[in-house]
Amino acid sequence: MPPDSIFEQSINSREVEGFLSAAPPVAFGLTANARATPMHAPSRSSGLRDVVAASLAYVMVGIITAGLAGAAASLAATKAWRLAGWALSPAVFMVHVVASRHRQPGSPLGAAARVAIAVAVAALVLAIVGPVRGHWGEPAIGRVALLSVVLWPLMTGIPAFGVAVAVGHVIDRIGRRASGSSRPD
Repeated sequence: MPPDSIFEQSINSREVEGFLSAAPPVAFGLTANARATPMHAPSRSSGLRDVVAASLAYVMVGIITAGLAGAAASLAATKAWRLAGWALSPAVFMVHVVASRHRQPGSPLGAAARVAIAVAVAALVLAIVGPVRGHWGEPAIGRVALLSVVLWPLMTGIPAFGVAVAVGHVIDRIGRRASGSSRPD
């Protein structure tokens, strides 16, 4: 009598060994030349995942704190929610810089670029969600769209790159001091 479900089927060890030997080495964390790679090794997908996560965090901070500020009962509460947004955004920035430098310690410019891209993408999304959507249908939408969608990501991303490079160097210096290395900069 055939088994009723896949769970009732038994798999012998030769079938498992055959599967493992036929699978590509990359599927098991091995490179093409069959060297093992650490599980925490940086990859392009982890860098992209960090950019997307940081961008989403910025967008969520912006939308949520703006919504709470708009729904606040008093002027003081409105200001408090806006300040919360201004405080949370640099916190997201610092976490992203530290995480990027930790994942790829030998790549300060690459880490700074990923941080700057996350900032610029979030600025683009927030420009579309905020000013452009708010002025939709008005005669000046072209100017608002140009200023918001084109310039805002540039005006946030470029300084974010510079700050991320500087913070990355500080992180490296602190790390060298903690490890006892006295290599000059």
